Amino acid sequence: MKVSSTLVFKAIVIVSFFYVLMEAKSIYLPILASVGLSFILYPIVNRLTNIKVYKLKIGKIPAILIAFLFAVTIASGLLSILVIPLVEEIEKLYKNVPQMLVTIDQLLDLIKDNVIIPIVNSGIYREQSEQIFIMLQQAISKSAVISFNLLKNIASLSFSFLSRSVELIVIPVLTFYLLKDWNVIVDWVISLFSLRSQSQAKKIIYEMGTVISDFLTGQFLLCIIIGTISFIGFYQMNIGYPFVLATLAAMAEAIPIIGPILSAVPAIILGLAVSTKLGLKVAIFCFFLQQLENHVILPRVMGKSVNLHPVTIIISLLIGGQFLGVLGMLLALPVTALLNIFMQHFWIEEEKS
Repeated sequence: MKVSSTLVFKAIVIVSFFYVLMEAKSIYLPILASVGLSFILYPIVNRLTNIKVYKLKIGKIPAILIAFLFAVTIASGLLSILVIPLVEEIEKLYKNVPQMLVTIDQLLDLIKDNVIIPIVNSGIYREQSEQIFIMLQQAISKSAVISFNLLKNIASLSFSFLSRSVELIVIPVLTFYLLKDWNVIVDWVISLFSLRSQSQAKKIIYEMGTVISDFLTGQFLLCIIIGTISFIGFYQMNIGYPFVLATLAAMAEAIPIIGPILSAVPAIILGLAVSTKLGLKVAIFCFFLQQLENHVILPRVMGKSVNLHPVTIIISLLIGGQFLGVLGMLLALPVTALLNIFMQHFWIEEEKS
């Protein structure tokens, strides 16, 4: 079978692109942040350009600048409210973690002395009781390590990102040009396909764009809502680190299914470090918050933007975490949603025809 030179060239370009992508890992954050901001701001820019002021439509560049002003206002407001108390609480938390772990160990010993040992001595379910306690001890220990590592990774990722002044300059500039030449970029991508495939390619690209835009906008709103409710709840319970725990809860929302559980564990541990009663109150609060999210907030905010089965979501999270850690888990859902659209058009529809 004869292979055309065009096909070979395209294959080389694709392989080279992915090689550069794997090697140049430092460019991930600014590019992803720019693309993400573009998808969030594009609907705003699109609506603004359709508004008439004195019978004149708002131009593309003024619309982009207005959208930027809107984004900067929100970001500045959030940073001014969060940064100082968040840094203070993180410093305080890291100092107190060893003492908290000692308190948790003491609590486990208390459970062992007052619950497990009496059951073992009575001879009823002796073997099962010992196994349950060991499993409980391991689960709490591993959950604490995973949750605090997640907090540490997110914090270090955020602060290292904020410390890179060049990248902070690149993001708005790149976002501006992506918004300005949005249609040009889309048309260029479509032109890469053959004339026969361009109509289908256009349909897929716009469908992917809609999914990503809806997902990112919904995810942003979800993080804000959950973060706010979490802060109010933790502050009212006087848990000691409401900003840290609320920020972790908000950020963990980006990791579906697993995220809310991972963010609940350190909150419960910090509650238990104060008292068993507070730990139980925090656990009940986290449980009801998750139910509120799953049955009320999530359907209204996110709708069916990704349309993926929970099993698919969990597998994609595991794969993303294996390759890129926390960043991979954050990217897993949108990437899987895009692959799902691609497969729907090029695999399932082809089989039907």
